[in-house]
Amino acid sequence: MTELYIHRKNNAYRRILIIAPISILLIFRALYFINDSTNEFKGILEAVLGLLGILCAIFFINAILQTKKKTPALIISQEGITDNISLSKSGHIKWENIDSCEIKSFTGSPHLFLFLKDFSEVIAKQWGFKRLMIDTLVKDMGTPITINLALIDFDSLDLKKLIDSKIDERKIELTDLKENNCA
Repeated sequence: MTELYIHRKNNAYRRILIIAPISILLIFRALYFINDSTNEFKGILEAVLGLLGILCAIFFINAILQTKKKTPALIISQEGITDNISLSKSGHIKWENIDSCEIKSFTGSPHLFLFLKDFSEVIAKQWGFKRLMIDTLVKDMGTPITINLALIDFDSLDLKKLIDSKIDERKIELTDLKENNCA
C-alpha cells in the first residue's frame, strides 16, 4: 500500500474567520455602551466581555494558522498512521500500538477514537494546559487520540473500515509470526 494522504477540510475554519471578527466588533460595541452606562455590574461586565474578546481573537488566530497549514491531517501507510490533526498531534503511530477504533459523538460532532495499547509516549510529548486536557480526555474516553471527522476531507465510515482492516492485517501477521516461532 502506498501512503494515503487525508487532507484538512477548511470550511469550519473559514466560518470562524468570518464569525470571530464580527463577534469582536460586537464585543467592542457592547464595551463602548457599558462605559456610557452607570450599571452597578459595570466592572464584571467589562471583564467578561474582555475575556470573550480575547477568546474570539484566539479562535481567529488559530483559524488563520489552520487554513495556512499544508500538511495532511492524516497519513495512512503500511507502517501506521501519522496524526497531524487531533488535539495530541501524536505523530506516527504504528499499527502494532493501535488496539481498535470507534466513531462516537463527542462535543457535538462525530470523532474517530483511536484506542492504543500504550499511550504513555503520546502523553509524555505534551506539556502544560494541553497535557491536562489530554489527561482528562484519557480519563473520560480512554484514549488521547480523538480526530474530529468534521475537520477531515474523507468519508468517516470508509476511514474506519480502512483502519479496521489495517488493524486486522497486523493482528494476523502477529499471529502468524507467533505460530512460526512456536513450530
